[in-house]
Amino acid sequence: MAAERRAASRARQGSTTPTRTAATKAAATKTAARRSGTKKPAATTSVPADRQTTAGSSTPPRQRPPPGVAGLMAPAVMTARRHGALRTEGRGPRSGGRPVVQVAVGVVRADDGSVLLARRRPGTEGEGLWELPGGKIEPGETPAEAAARELAEEVGIGVDELAPWRVYDHDFVTKRVRLHWFHVTRWSGQPSGREGQPVAWVDPAGPRFGPLLPSNERAMQALGLPEVIAVAEIGRHGLDVDDLLTRVAVQAGRGLRMLLVCAPGLGPGQRVQLARRLNEVCRGTQVRLLLSGSALEASRAGAEGVHSDTRSLDGAMHRPPATLWAASVRDAEQLTRAHRLGAELALATPVLPTPERPHAGVLGWEGLARLAGAAPLPVYAAGGLRPTDLVTARASGAAGVVVDLGTL
Repeated sequence: MAAERRAASRARQGSTTPTRTAATKAAATKTAARRSGTKKPAATTSVPADRQTTAGSSTPPRQRPPPGVAGLMAPAVMTARRHGALRTEGRGPRSGGRPVVQVAVGVVRADDGSVLLARRRPGTEGEGLWELPGGKIEPGETPAEAAARELAEEVGIGVDELAPWRVYDHDFVTKRVRLHWFHVTRWSGQPSGREGQPVAWVDPAGPRFGPLLPSNERAMQALGLPEVIAVAEIGRHGLDVDDLLTRVAVQAGRGLRMLLVCAPGLGPGQRVQLARRLNEVCRGTQVRLLLSGSALEASRAGAEGVHSDTRSLDGAMHRPPATLWAASVRDAEQLTRAHRLGAELALATPVLPTPERPHAGVLGWEGLARLAGAAPLPVYAAGGLRPTDLVTARASGAAGVVVDLGTL
């Protein structure tokens, strides 16, 4: 990550949408100083050469926020302020005798969903590893200000708008790094390695790439998952099988990437047949199918993964034999259990009131933040949500939202 430097311009304390100024541009020419990282790897990169660029080269621009983000920054900013996430010191308290280094990182995405990575330069800690651009937070600087400054200095882009995403710690041998993550929803310029380092656009959901800086692996796993998971429940709101097949076909053509099918009123054999029909509808698209039921049903249906509700999770003794396992959780105890058993993602539910739970047991945004903020696996906000809740869910630490298919 880029060195700790002092930027001449500072955005106002309450803002998470710093704009590029002359001082920010000037900061981009400063040389690197201290960097956070890890030991030199023995492996070589497998990032495709045609996705790498160097200083001065052209890369896919992002001139607008991704779908569902434009015009929805206010809830994210309010949530960040409510949780005290807008200002921190460059070096925090010590953990077990080791310093805690505060770091800000920006996720820059192209229109095709790929994310911008930079390769650490020779002579630095972790040289040769790939990372999302960012760097250490200066004393008195907000994480948002640091992210904007580091992106200008490291890859030469001007940040116009940021949305806070999540915060987590990563332990290196000699220090602990606290990473403050942001989605860069509006930016200008052409990214390039301002310090001569290669940069690359990489699909986080594609084949394995790397080697990646270990502190970035957790974020990249979450970025490879879709922002929105659609859930379809047979019998709900009068939805029958034919209606479901039609709606899924339409949404698959519009870019739907993950579908969770719940059919508690059907028998195991009927659920398998339903999932097989959905697989036929989704053939040739990007849709990944999760079936709520047993791993055997999911395997027989050809679904990519299986979903366990909270009751099934409580009774689970081991991880279901499936490529992808999603588990619904109500509290920290269930989240810990899902992680220990090996779930790839957790669905925190219900975040908002639902017809089934109009009042009791609702997490709320603050409850979601407590679960997702320090979660060891990607957490999705579920229950009573719509696609427009995506930004607020992200600001609470969630990887995305689970919404009813009919709301898309």
